[in-house]
Amino acid sequence: VFEFVEGIKAQGYSILMVEQNVRKALELADHAYLIESGRLQFHGGKEDFVQNPYIKKAYLGI
Repeated sequence: VFEFVEGIKAQGYSILMVEQNVRKALELADHAYLIESGRLQFHGGKEDFVQNPYIKKAYLGI
């Protein structure tokens, strides 16, 4: 599936991906959104997402 999505992205299409594997999704992402309990908790660039202290602890295991 990720190879297919990568091919679509390479053609210049925008993609909305819902994925539980955060690390794998971030390999393809330019932007990230985090929804918890039905509420938007974060939105921004991939770099800001991985530097967020809460996200690092709760989702990236850092």
